[in-house]
This record gives sequence, C-alpha cells and structure tokens, in this order.
Amino acid sequence: MTRANNFVGKSNWTQDDPMDGAIDEVLIVDRNLSASEVSDLFNASDFGTYTSGLTGDTYHAYDFEEGAGSSASDLNGNSQPMTLTGDSIVEVEVGGVARNINSTSISGNQVTLQLASPVSDGESVTLSYSPASGDNNSNAERIEDLRGFDAAGFNHGDVTVFNITDTVSPSLNNAEVNGNTLTLTLDETLNANAIINPTLFTITADGQSKAVSTISIQGQQVILTLDEAVSDGEQVTIDYAPPASSQALDNERLEDQAGNDTAAISSFSVENLTNTEGQPEVVRVFSDDNNQWYQDSNTITVKVQFSERVEVTGQPTLQLETGTLDRLATYSGGSGTDTLSFTYTVTRPDETADLNAISTDALSLDGGTLTDLLGNNAILDLPRAG
Repeated sequence: MTRANNFVGKSNWTQDDPMDGAIDEVLIVDRNLSASEVSDLFNASDFGTYTSGLTGDTYHAYDFEEGAGSSASDLNGNSQPMTLTGDSIVEVEVGGVARNINSTSISGNQVTLQLASPVSDGESVTLSYSPASGDNNSNAERIEDLRGFDAAGFNHGDVTVFNITDTVSPSLNNAEVNGNTLTLTLDETLNANAIINPTLFTITADGQSKAVSTISIQGQQVILTLDEAVSDGEQVTIDYAPPASSQALDNERLEDQAGNDTAAISSFSVENLTNTEGQPEVVRVFSDDNNQWYQDSNTITVKVQFSERVEVTGQPTLQLETGTLDRLATYSGGSGTDTLSFTYTVTRPDETADLNAISTDALSLDGGTLTDLLGNNAILDLPRAG
C-alpha cells in the first residue's frame, strides 16, 4: 500500500515532511505499550517475532508483504483479515454503521456480498451502489448485463434489504388435547422434515403416563397421537427432552427452518378439550357425617356428587327437608372436583328423622354457574330419594 503526496503519518513538528512511501507492517494494540516494549518493537525485524510477547485478543498485527497481493493476514490468528482496496462502489450499513465487505460474487441475476461479520436478528441493513459513469461497454468493476449495459446506482434506503437472520429458538405457545390427539402450537414455522422419536415426549393425565404413537409437523403445530385417549376433566401435562443443542438443521428434534432448536419443555399444562360425557349430571346426594341426632347450632355437611369434575362460581344452595321450616345448605367447597360440599346449620325448630333434599329441583345456582371443565352447563336435577 503506497501513499504518494498525501499524509500517512507526520510528527507534530511543523518542519517535518509527511511520510511518502510504503507501509510494511501495522500493529494495533488496545493498551499502552511499556518503554521496553516500544524499544523491542523498534528493534524487531518483523512483527512475526515481536508479537510472540503479546497474548490473547489485545492486538492485531498485519504484514502487508508490500508489492504483492491485496490482502494481509492477522498474525494473531483470530480471524481478522484485512483487505486492501480502493474506494468501494458498494457500501453496506448495519444499524447506520458501515460494515466491511470481504468479497462479492455474481451468479445469474444475483449479486452476493460476503460481509466481514454477521448481521444479528432485528438489525437494520441498508445498501448503496455508486458505479462510475455508465457506458455500454463491458466493464469488470461494475454491475452490468451481458451486453454491457450498466445497472443504475442507488443510495442507502432506496432499496429495501430484508434481514432474515434468525438465531431465535421457537417456543411453545399453547397445548391442547382432545381424546388421543394432542396439539402443540409454537411461535414460528418448524422444520417439517424432522422425524422425532416419540420417547422424547412424556405425557401424563392425572399422573398416569400416556405413550405417544405418532408425531407429525404442520407449519407451527406438532400433532401427537396418543396410544390411549385422555378422559374428560383429566389434568394433562407434557414434557419434551430434546437431544443436545445444535445450530445445524437436524431431523431428529423440534427446530425452526433455520435450525434453531426448541428448548426443553417441563410440566407444560395442556388444555383438555375432551368431552365424551356430555353435560355433567348429579350421581348422588350424601353425607359423611355420623348418623345421629343433632341439636341447635350443630353443622352438617351435605355432598352432591357429579358424573365428572365441575367448576363453581357464585354461591349455589341446596334446599333440605327439615320439618316446619325447610332450610338452605350453602355451598362451601369442591370446585374443580366431582363432589361439591354444602353446609347446613341446625336451627330450632328443625326436625327430621332422615335429612335429605326437599325435591329433585332443590339444587339452585342462585345467580352463579356450575359447569364441567369444558364449560358445559351441569344438569341440576337430583336423583329421587329412595
């Protein structure tokens, strides 16, 4: 690299002339050198011997081998090549900052630029092209068609550059099961060619394991077919234990189309949409309290069991046959299970030899709701006392 008639380096003495010549070697260090290091540098025959005293990534040393070639290798060996060129007619800016171009190539109607360092997810990229004045002759230093007609220049922002860099792993958004079909929905399109071992997944329903027989991938969804269907109201979870992480596109794991692996999944709650039993129905009305005489202010818990798990909002009531005045037992718990509890407090002059609901329509929502886990309204009719 030779500079003539302009400054490469000059002392702060006005009487000194600027350097006019060739640069043999360049050393870039990110700290101050000691006096002895400066002396050693001055006396060194070349940087190849001097830099042996520097370690790590604290320096870059370039030997230009003047008079031959247009590139220089970094003697630190840490992949920081230097390319010596004139003013580039192609410029790339990443986040508004110029990014060096290592090489360019043309194939068909495509021009490929190899940048000195990769672009990250979400960074803005702009491109400019400033060729010399156009002509109809073939020129190797510009973009032109096979007849020599030049491509027009453009400035940063004139052409949209889409940053499709993807280093983000897909993550699980939701999971739902209906019978023996469990569907996972992730936040991006997956590698549809993957053939995944079903044993990477662990499915449990109410604590019982459910084996996976087949797996298919469609867009953002992974569809697992279970050997055995889950039942209404069962609490279902899923775990996924992937192979060791890899940045390459593999066919034995969940990954996006860029090869980013899905991370392990642990005890992810699966929404159970299974509904084979229709609306929940009352199976029986009973009490676990002792069969004995109760007196004023004593409490008795009356239970109503349904055909499946139910959820309660509000304060349902259960009207009981208690003699002269029929009392209400108020809801006291059990939402999320198949059995609800109602509490009745004995009050004078209540009297009955066999406490029971007053009729088959004694269960009242009183403005609340009573549904199964899928939202199907419960049938409130009680069995006839027998």
